[in-house]
Amino acid sequence: TPDGMRQLFAGANIGALDFWHSSRQIPDTITEWPLFTAQLGDLHPHLLSMPIACLALLVAWQAGKKAPNVAQMTFLAILFGVAWAANPWSMPPTLAGIALLLVAGADRWHWPQGEARRRWLATGAVAIGGWLITAPFHLGFKPFFQGIKPVHSWTDPGHLLLYAGCLLIPAGITAYVMLRTMVVADGEVRAAVMLLAGAATLVLAAATKRPTLIFLAVILVVLVAAVLKTTAGADRPVLALAALGVFLFLVPEVVYVADSYGEGLHRMNTVFKAYIQGWILLAVALPVLLRIGLRRPVHRWTVLGVAVLLALPHPVGLIVQQFKASSWSIDGMAWMTKGDRAIVEALREEPHGTMMIEAVGGAYSEYARFSSASGVPTYLGWANHEGVWRGNEIYEETNKRRELVSHLYSSHDPKQVERLVEKAGIHLVAIGSLERKDYSAARLRT
Repeated sequence: TPDGMRQLFAGANIGALDFWHSSRQIPDTITEWPLFTAQLGDLHPHLLSMPIACLALLVAWQAGKKAPNVAQMTFLAILFGVAWAANPWSMPPTLAGIALLLVAGADRWHWPQGEARRRWLATGAVAIGGWLITAPFHLGFKPFFQGIKPVHSWTDPGHLLLYAGCLLIPAGITAYVMLRTMVVADGEVRAAVMLLAGAATLVLAAATKRPTLIFLAVILVVLVAAVLKTTAGADRPVLALAALGVFLFLVPEVVYVADSYGEGLHRMNTVFKAYIQGWILLAVALPVLLRIGLRRPVHRWTVLGVAVLLALPHPVGLIVQQFKASSWSIDGMAWMTKGDRAIVEALREEPHGTMMIEAVGGAYSEYARFSSASGVPTYLGWANHEGVWRGNEIYEETNKRRELVSHLYSSHDPKQVERLVEKAGIHLVAIGSLERKDYSAARLRT
């Protein structure tokens, strides 16, 4: 993202860019982008679903060239179902992308009438089939969903451009060019109409004090109009994906999905999950947007070069960081102490059903390392993530467990430790580097 370039101008070293700041650059939100997510390597649902959703869109694009056949619909249902189960946030955009690619044909937009009904029925079949394929997950999964509510804060245009300016600016240029072609008038009248449209957009942005909402809405309206035009041709499916991408950037300016993070962080997850999927869709559409918006190759290559230059510090910074590392390895546990690593290796040999306990700490830290590295369930890991998945009511239970962990590691009474372990159904008590840091050696010997 351009935020890497901003950090360079602010005096940062190319080998010491703050990727974490770039992934949190809009206040009180998460602004991960695909490169950050991949290099972080945290197997969160949004990472797992990305390649599956992209493959689904590729298959849908191929199927949309002609009326989709049974084999294509079956494959799409499998991909959609797996993406949905891997990351429920990916369900709406992935299904919408599949639907758009099936009905936005190169010849025309296929309304649900005549033979085109087959395309719409195919979308329904993919949705139902995807649910059926992963039905065991859906029947057992109860997401913490408190409804959709209107937002009471929004994104500053500068922050958004530092995140996705390399994609949204070309989209805006293309929307401007396409709007000009839609105005059927001579040169002076067309210029006057465009000037009035621009002035109206600026006045509306100033009057509402929500410029990001207005600018994104204008781009979206133009892209939708272009998709529905009879002259869109082979570009129609890509323009439809671009419109969906812009729409995903627009959503957090209007509504948010209520979760357990509270009012202060009410947009955090909605921005996170909408932006990263919108980023991918606009990145896929970028070559076509540049070709439509910039007719002259020199202009096209200039804009592309500037966009690449602005986005280059992050990937270059990653490479520099790797060369500056004290050692190279693909060992995911290389950061651990020898003692902690030995505990992990021992835990991996434990039979199924084993429950362990370890020191508890904050999220995005080294705590819960034994469980995550070995696969053996721990009595309590990152409590706030439990709240995200299960809702605020789970905090009563996590607080009880946190208190038990503290009592167990702090107790000087062996019999009390025995009772606590038995009460919690714990088979193994881990004592590693973090436990020694948080609790006294005398108590740990108990």
